[in-house]
Amino acid sequence: MPFLIGYFYSIYFSSVLQYGVLYFSFPFLLFSLLGHIPKKKPIVNLLLVVILLSMNVYILVFERKHYSVFYSSVYEQHIVSHKHLNQNTTLSLIETHPKISPYYIAKYNADTNFIALNKSKSEKELIEHIKANYTKKDSLFIGIMDYTNPNYLGIINQWYPNLIKQYNYVNGTSYLFTKNKFPDNSRIIKPEITDTSKIVEFSGSIFYKVNADEEWPPSIKINLNELPIHSGDYIIIYSDFVTVKKDDNWNEIYLVAELKNEDSTLVWRASSAQNYIRNTYSSDAIASIVLAFEYPKKHKNNTNKQLHIYYWNKGKKNILIDDYRISILPGNKMVYGWYEKIR
Repeated sequence: MPFLIGYFYSIYFSSVLQYGVLYFSFPFLLFSLLGHIPKKKPIVNLLLVVILLSMNVYILVFERKHYSVFYSSVYEQHIVSHKHLNQNTTLSLIETHPKISPYYIAKYNADTNFIALNKSKSEKELIEHIKANYTKKDSLFIGIMDYTNPNYLGIINQWYPNLIKQYNYVNGTSYLFTKNKFPDNSRIIKPEITDTSKIVEFSGSIFYKVNADEEWPPSIKINLNELPIHSGDYIIIYSDFVTVKKDDNWNEIYLVAELKNEDSTLVWRASSAQNYIRNTYSSDAIASIVLAFEYPKKHKNNTNKQLHIYYWNKGKKNILIDDYRISILPGNKMVYGWYEKIR
């Protein structure tokens, strides 16, 4: 009854359904299953209780891995992983907590030779950190939380494209990348261009010229079932663009991704060009804008779903844009460990 009340109230009024509702329903489940059993001898009742408790303990500890998963601090695991890395060849980026992380650093006598992601104010700042260490570091370790900006993963995957290891925790994930380039599994898609007069060559590459009066440059549409993606994975989109002149309002140029199911919009994400333009302006600067987002768990079926990618020239600027490149990065299935099998 508590479950049914919470379910129908959440459907028709406001979301109140929580996993804890099942705690109140569980005794009623036992009543319905065992209430019809006639009165037994004490030894038989004891045996039934032992069997019931043994089943629950086995499911909780060994099947759901409750204590090994939900009682393990992701902040601790990030520090432990960092401690065992070769600091001379690996750049570490870790999402830290001002009170929790120092405790584990002291506990494991780990060094603090890492960049705290929570202190990086923007994508541009993260890019500068990576560029400063790129020639000295052959690999990159990143420990993230479930609230970390996913664009950070896209930026890192651009500089260090090869994923070596991945560790999943209930509230976060850690990845180890290297700069050694294995076969590129990303997909390059060209915008749907009808006006070929706007195709120009710049710095040895082909670009599409977007005039100031063009708010919606050519876009692309791709059926989601054409991508090797699963729920919880990250969709990463890259596109190069050229700033024609110096301007302080490049935050009004966005790379946009829209996940649609026929006429319904399921996901809408945008990434501002301002976060990827160099601090020191150069008129011939080619910047790469990154847009990454998690493919939602609730959208398992990819049939009839389309991914729309386009630029939104909200500020009406003159820019040059390149093709779009799409890459898939494995996500963390343990985030959904409450209701999916933990592997």
